[in-house]
Amino acid sequence: MEVPREQSNNIRIRNKTVTKDLREYLLTSTLHGLRYIGEKKLTWFERFFWLIAFSCSLICAGFFILNVYAKWRMSPMIVSINPEDMPLNKLPFPALTICNVNQAKKSVAERYVAYGDPVDKKLLESLCSTQNDADLFEDEIADTADWDHTRTFLIKVTQPCEEMLTKCMWNSKTMNCYDLFNAQLTDEGLCCTFNVVHRDMMFRNPKDLNDMNITFPSPAVDWTPETGYPHNSPPDGFPWKPKGVGTDHGLTLILDANIPEYYCASTKSVGFKILLHNPTETPKIAKLGEIYGPGIEARW
Repeated sequence: MEVPREQSNNIRIRNKTVTKDLREYLLTSTLHGLRYIGEKKLTWFERFFWLIAFSCSLICAGFFILNVYAKWRMSPMIVSINPEDMPLNKLPFPALTICNVNQAKKSVAERYVAYGDPVDKKLLESLCSTQNDADLFEDEIADTADWDHTRTFLIKVTQPCEEMLTKCMWNSKTMNCYDLFNAQLTDEGLCCTFNVVHRDMMFRNPKDLNDMNITFPSPAVDWTPETGYPHNSPPDGFPWKPKGVGTDHGLTLILDANIPEYYCASTKSVGFKILLHNPTETPKIAKLGEIYGPGIEARW
């Protein structure tokens, strides 16, 4: 039976539309391989190869999914949470890391700019720039900027903990901030950290780190989230345990942002980046730290 001409034209137009939509989907799909199937610049053999490869990947995925589904049907597994009460004397107080968003003290940075050597100027530029260090340092300068020189530079140019921490109270008792906090290098520069596990118990080769000097007011304890405190650990072992619930039994700090000394900051505001973290974790201040401006009171 002969198809009318008008109906035949409609069928051809519909087929062209479907073909066009299919090609557009293939070219814009995020599924790997489909774009090459709809690419006109490729030969028919190449397009056929990608079609076979994509079909094989679908078959393999379906095969593994069916195997997992059959295994689940034979032995279904139900995951549930079994909460267990944990007394406060079994848990450590959270570790706290504080960083001034100011990367360099203005008085020190201006002195480096005026009288510093090329290495210090490059280190200051790297500290205040968002560019990659490899793009900033020249070969002859990079060779002289060893770790000892860089560490000394960071200690001199950043705000020290004794200037940032003007008052520290632990369990409602005023204590020396120098005994509670240790300088630590993070992804935000030189920061101050409280209640962390000693690095000798966190890393396999702590002497190779060549980090800052660490002081503890109490004996260091090898606490881990899996095993907790050792049975022979002293009651005042570091990391410390909370003495109770509420602000009276926690840590109280008064911080000084030293705004007149701002030279370049890691953010567009002034203040601090603060992070509460596990005592056994290395703080990731740049991504996880919360920003707190000066002149406010914050509680956790």
